[in-house]
Amino acid sequence: MNHYSAMAPVNIGAQSQRVTIAELAVLIKEAVGYEGEIRFDRTHPDGMPRKILDSDVLKDLGWQPATDFRAGLAATYDSFLQIEHGKEIRHV
Repeated sequence: MNHYSAMAPVNIGAQSQRVTIAELAVLIKEAVGYEGEIRFDRTHPDGMPRKILDSDVLKDLGWQPATDFRAGLAATYDSFLQIEHGKEIRHV
């Protein structure tokens, strides 16, 4: 990022890890330890079936993600819990 001077925002993500909304719901369920059922209301439009970040700008600068999505999601939730309980965040 030391050599990036454009004004456009830069996405951070791994394009090889494409996740559907349903898959994301399951990953969140696992990360938070929710044991209930996930249900979707099929009477409402679901919008884009996939949300994909384009991180080519960062990759062109030599950046590669160090954490996969599942581990990053779990670490983010862990940090949230630590903040909620007034603890210092443990960096992963």
